[in-house]
Amino acid sequence: GLSEACKRRQPHAHTPSLMPEPWYASLPNMDEDYLTYMRTEWGWPKHGDAALFEKLSLEGAQAGLSWRTILTKREAYRKAFHGFDIDRVAKMKESDVAKLLAAPSGAPADSVVRHRGKLLSVINNAQAVQRMRADAPPGSEDGALDAFLWGFVGGKPRLTTAKTRAAIPTCSPEAEAMSKALKKAGFKFVGPTMCYSLMQSCGLVVDHPVGTPEHKALAALASGEASGAKRPKKKRRRR
Repeated sequence: GLSEACKRRQPHAHTPSLMPEPWYASLPNMDEDYLTYMRTEWGWPKHGDAALFEKLSLEGAQAGLSWRTILTKREAYRKAFHGFDIDRVAKMKESDVAKLLAAPSGAPADSVVRHRGKLLSVINNAQAVQRMRADAPPGSEDGALDAFLWGFVGGKPRLTTAKTRAAIPTCSPEAEAMSKALKKAGFKFVGPTMCYSLMQSCGLVVDHPVGTPEHKALAALASGEASGAKRPKKKRRRR
């Protein structure tokens, strides 16, 4: 079962109206970038160590902040951390973090969140992934993080039974187990709520409510069907 901390974060059962379709149409105050992210990225299965390491790092950076804030700064994080190349990030030093903290303030999109602990955790976690790879069976080193994270859901997305956005949980026993295992492996900024957010955004759990086009498409994907399981394409910006 859930820990008491996770139970306190769960939604109330009495949720009113059913979800409109599609899923992202119900989200309030969406700017174009956030809407594109929710439409084309959030909840769709993500694989590959680099992609998952980036998401792990950004979810950790979000702690205490909004995802909109971090999404705005995503390109700045990619620039600061070498495109989240795990081996290059693992070689970074405290002096590199000091430079990021001392960089001139500009537009919000041009800088990372100035939190020394969070920035150092990205380097620490890259080194933890390297250790994970070193312990992986020969030939499976590249993909060790992918296999580790997806192992908590048996290797394929778990579908929600929630019918409204308000009924979507914020934690789960699997997220608590993931958090515990990541901490044991030396990772930082990987609490249960952060892990569940990672699971949602990377499609380990499908929390698009039942009845939405996204839930139907991802249910087909999870069952191995090809029909209806295509990720929405990003719209080209008008110039």
